Amino acid sequence: MTEHLLAFSQDLPTEPKVVDTADHIRRAADLFGRSLQGRIRIDINLEDDLWPVRVDAAQFELALLNVALNARDAMPEGGLLEVSARNVTLDAGRTRLAGRAVAVCLRDTGPGIPRGVLGRVFEPFFTTKARGEGTGLGLSQAYGFAEQAGGALRIQSEPGKGTEVTFLLPAASDVAVEQDAPAPDRRS
Repeated sequence: MTEHLLAFSQDLPTEPKVVDTADHIRRAADLFGRSLQGRIRIDINLEDDLWPVRVDAAQFELALLNVALNARDAMPEGGLLEVSARNVTLDAGRTRLAGRAVAVCLRDTGPGIPRGVLGRVFEPFFTTKARGEGTGLGLSQAYGFAEQAGGALRIQSEPGKGTEVTFLLPAASDVAVEQDAPAPDRRS
């Protein structure tokens, strides 16, 4: 819980590096695929040649996992979670972001979110779950991550039509993807 709060308040030290966006989405999808307990089908659709982004990889995967867990909770009888990503070019008129970005979208077939609740979903500790079933920190962590990465998080939902959460992350410019450090050689 402390890590979520610090990440939301942007006081948690991060280790941003240029990462292969598709690779980290697949890693996260593998993680939350195991967390969805087979009730929810996952459909992954990633555009070829996604641009790399500069993010803290662990926080990125955690943000995706938090959104997926919210989708799971919204679909107790099962459903579909679509994960997609594509390269986009944003103009400054529509958002505070401008230029090349990667849009990572998680769309569920749940019941949707009522308008009165939708405006509060990114607030820390806001939850519609029963006491003891949620902290209200999942979406606030995802929001904090997107902001810390220089991007944005958007949510669209209507009752009866599911929910769509989209991360807009600035593309890393003309920089090679940084590889994760290899494990140290422990042979003696």
